[in-house]
Amino acid sequence: NGGTANLTGNYICTNNTLAISSGTVNFDGTGTVAPALLSLSSDALGGGQLVTVGSVMNWTGGTMSGSGRTIIPAGVMLNVANASLLNLTSRTLENGGTVVWTAGSIALNTAVLTNRVGALFETQGAGSLVFNGGFSRFDNAGTFRKSVNTGTTTVGSSISFNNYGTMELQTGTLALAGGGANRGSYAVPAGTALNLSGGTHTAGGGSSITGAGGFTVSGNAVATLGGLVNVSGSNTLHG
Repeated sequence: NGGTANLTGNYICTNNTLAISSGTVNFDGTGTVAPALLSLSSDALGGGQLVTVGSVMNWTGGTMSGSGRTIIPAGVMLNVANASLLNLTSRTLENGGTVVWTAGSIALNTAVLTNRVGALFETQGAGSLVFNGGFSRFDNAGTFRKSVNTGTTTVGSSISFNNYGTMELQTGTLALAGGGANRGSYAVPAGTALNLSGGTHTAGGGSSITGAGGFTVSGNAVATLGGLVNVSGSNTLHG
């Protein structure tokens, strides 16, 4: 709570509570950083080590940075609920459990978000992944779901959204402005819409974009879709 902690030795933090608020901590040592409960509400978590959450992580403010990875294993939950902009900078956030993102936006700068096979990344708000420099990507091998809020969730320019699993639209619109690859499936039911609004999009022969919702290619997007596209709502191709 305040100050800066540069942990470069054998720092061991396991099965307990780690709270970072109004201070900066950099994990660059040789120990094990695996708290049961991790709370990041302000300032920064950084460094090159792995940080593995044992039960629950609450991310309500601040920055995760550095060359290391923050890992949410299977059976573990990450709650993302932020009034102000969160930042993921030069770091990988890897989800093998469940992410529930209820509010706010996340700025990515040369960062990677990974959703593993069997994992769920659910956005329940209308927040966006915002470009903040460099090149970033979201790799989905599990289930990415948009639910609850009927507004638009945007994956910004220079942020590639690569889908190898399932993308479920339950409410509102998903706008992909940074391009990406689709080797899995997009479900676009009635009352929802998928907008390829920028970047270069490619889809393999085994991929699918289906449902009774809407489908749009707009802006400066270039979409080369080699799989099934069967969206029975409005299909709008412009820009």
